[in-house]
Parts: sequence; C-alpha cells; structure tokens
Amino acid sequence: MNKATYITGIIVAAVLGSYFGLIGALALDWILPYNIHSTNPFNGLRKFAPNLLFSAAGAWVGIAFYKTACKS
Repeated sequence: MNKATYITGIIVAAVLGSYFGLIGALALDWILPYNIHSTNPFNGLRKFAPNLLFSAAGAWVGIAFYKTACKS
C-alpha cells in the first residue's frame, strides 16, 4: 500500500467516524435526553460516551470499507 492510499484511508475513516459520531449522538439525545437532575449513575457517562462510541464505530466501518475497496 503506497503512502497516498494510506492517507486517503485515514481521511475516509475520520470523515465517516465524525459523521457517525454526530448523527448517532444527536439521535441518542433525541431518544434519551440527558437529565442534569437524574440520580442515575450512568447519567454522566450518557453525556460523553455516545459521541466517542459512535465515532469509533464510524471509523471502524470506514477502515473496513476502505480495506475491502482496496482489495478489489
């Protein structure tokens, strides 16, 4: 794999990761809003984790898709 292909793969993964992170976090906010007065111990995690989780999932999907595209 040459350098240009490698850099393009990183860019594709970053863009898809950002897209999945934004859309996923917005959808989760709409379905299950963050409540500042909640006594649920997962409430703080609920505020910060989804964006990271969805971004990681998006990047993983982007890398898998790109690797498949490069093989063909």
